[in-house]
Amino acid sequence: MPIDSSTQVSGQTVCVTGAAGFIASWIVKFLLEKGYSVKGTVRNPDDPKNAHLRELEGPKKD
Repeated sequence: MPIDSSTQVSGQTVCVTGAAGFIASWIVKFLLEKGYSVKGTVRNPDDPKNAHLRELEGPKKD
């Protein structure tokens, strides 16, 4: 299914598994820029290699 990159969405939640991975990180960034609320799964949220996810701009982070 193609993604219409011009559409702005708000209020919808998406789950991205393996969010710390290279491709998944870019998907998380893209979704946040489009207004989605993103729930990402990672093995260890406190691992320093996941810090880049907390720095992304977007809706409130849980």
